[in-house]
Amino acid sequence: MSTLSSHQNATASNGAPLVQFEYCGATGLTAVGPVTGKRYRFERPRARVAVDSRDATAVAAVPHLRQVKEA
Repeated sequence: MSTLSSHQNATASNGAPLVQFEYCGATGLTAVGPVTGKRYRFERPRARVAVDSRDATAVAAVPHLRQVKEA
């Protein structure tokens, strides 16, 4: 999985913007994007993963995942 730092403005291979999510649970978690079919793996608590914007609404609905708002 790709990750984003606060200074990156990344896009998916198809040009769709990426949205950063952070896992707030206790172990690890894998979420599957319903639009792209991509597997987003959060290896540990506080892990951050870049998610294709087309999957972002569904990923945001997964418990313990929150979208990171960059300043």
